[in-house]
Amino acid sequence: MLSNAADSMTRERAGQGRAFGVVESVLALALAAAVAVVFLVDRRPSAAPAAALEPVAEVPAEQPAPARRFTIAVAPEKAEFDDVGKLLDGLGRGYAYRHITLDELLAPERLGQFDIVFVTCSGYSDTWLATKSDETLRGGSVYAPNEETFDRAKQSLRKFVEDGGTLYASDLHLPLVVRCFPEFRDRSLDARGAPQTVTASVVDPALRQMIGGTIDLKFDQPDWRPAALSGQGLQVFLEGTFATSDGKRTSAPLLVRFAHGKGTVIFTSFHNEKQNSEQEKKLLQFLVFSVVTAATDADAERQMAKGGFSRTRKNLFSASADAEVVEQTYENAEPADLQFILAFANQGAILELAVTAPDGTIRRERGSTTLTIEIPGAAAGRWRYAIRAIKVPSEHFPFTFSVGRKH
Repeated sequence: MLSNAADSMTRERAGQGRAFGVVESVLALALAAAVAVVFLVDRRPSAAPAAALEPVAEVPAEQPAPARRFTIAVAPEKAEFDDVGKLLDGLGRGYAYRHITLDELLAPERLGQFDIVFVTCSGYSDTWLATKSDETLRGGSVYAPNEETFDRAKQSLRKFVEDGGTLYASDLHLPLVVRCFPEFRDRSLDARGAPQTVTASVVDPALRQMIGGTIDLKFDQPDWRPAALSGQGLQVFLEGTFATSDGKRTSAPLLVRFAHGKGTVIFTSFHNEKQNSEQEKKLLQFLVFSVVTAATDADAERQMAKGGFSRTRKNLFSASADAEVVEQTYENAEPADLQFILAFANQGAILELAVTAPDGTIRRERGSTTLTIEIPGAAAGRWRYAIRAIKVPSEHFPFTFSVGRKH
């Protein structure tokens, strides 16, 4: 039941939107995509050893399936507090999307048309509301939820994610996430944030390498929701200590990710608003890339687990032009079987992965979808890997790279 004040809803005075209201707690953030290491690397021509970047003579003649673009939906139709559409527009035609209404979230057959659904911070329509209370939230009246509507949303969204879809939700839609995935709800983290700048800690080690150990996140609206979520397999990317609406101080995650069935759910307290700094924009772009690579990344992780490998590194990259190259190194502390996986969807790109052993031996693969190089008995020492974008179908084509180790 979401009948208490923490799970009530709000009617916005400006624009007549509705949103959940919260009294003492609010259910839960951008970007994302493991106990693994996740980070975004600047793309620039690399001074990689020539041997590692020599062109491969032939491209495989056969593709595993016809190339297709992922399909994206953004709800609601008009942005209120979280303008993900503006972010996607800035990333180019590869991130084309359709607007859908919140009511369309109730129809499994409609959601089944998409790979990714963004449910951005907003109010609710009459379909989602029940009785009105005297409380206000962000300038609007608070309503109790329509239980029947939220039960339908639970059935629809759980199936969407279970079947392999990726769901992004932000801020005021935390109550929707916990209704749909109650096994991850953590009431001890319930809170409601006051307007402020939060110095968030970057929990993920590799994300810390990208943006540093902390990042200042500006919350300019009252009653924003931290990620009141925890549970087995849940990954925390950002967390922070902040002032609550009732004048107290508490700590909670601000950006999390968890798996359900074949799919992924990402929740963010922080989102795209007019006040975003350059560092915040970089984080939000990382978040979008995490969302759109979630399915292929999950497949890579399952592949590793099936082979007895544990993921010890994960990189998140994107390429915007043919011939772009990124190069990184991996320190293998002692001999072990290693697996290198370059994971990307079959959308018309051709990528090349070259792995160079400490003795200079090179293994190379090229193709139009996920590539795997397995090294039995890999020697201790520094391994180099170079990723070349032979062909990309659009700007900011995203992909992940993982290293697995068999113990």
